Amino acid sequence: MKKSIILKLLIILIIIAICLISFIGIYKKDKTEISNLIPEYMLAMDLAGVREVQLAVSEDTKEVIYDNDGHVTTDGLDDNGNLKEGYTKENEKINKDEILTTENYDIAKRIIEKRLKALSVTNYQVRKNSENGEITVLLSEDENTDNVVANLAYKGKFEITDSETRRSANNK
Repeated sequence: MKKSIILKLLIILIIIAICLISFIGIYKKDKTEISNLIPEYMLAMDLAGVREVQLAVSEDTKEVIYDNDGHVTTDGLDDNGNLKEGYTKENEKINKDEILTTENYDIAKRIIEKRLKALSVTNYQVRKNSENGEITVLLSEDENTDNVVANLAYKGKFEITDSETRRSANNK
């Protein structure tokens, strides 16, 4: 009899503790700020829905014009759009086969994860296909999802161009 009353009281106390933790949270002091260890209900992706964004490696090609010396140039066409004498035009893949490696796919995944953290997205999943480089991002659906998706698609290009020859330092 006494054991069953103690057991019932223990179960009630455990339920009350779980309810308090879920509503109030568990806080920890980190240097100068206090942070909640259980920030939000983490099943938001199950309850609100998920948006799936697939980012794939481009297989497009671009026309590249080479001058007499074999350097890439932008002024190889005359006024009519025809190639000047001695210049050649080739179609090249935008993403060359030698850069399509698992290491570069991992770098792209880490960049996407950093962008998501910088955008203060807390509920996401990032998956990578090592064979073809396709990255799938699962985002919980809320009012900021459109903004987050738009920021994931930005790409950067850093190029140094010689002002006299107008050639990129990458193509020398």
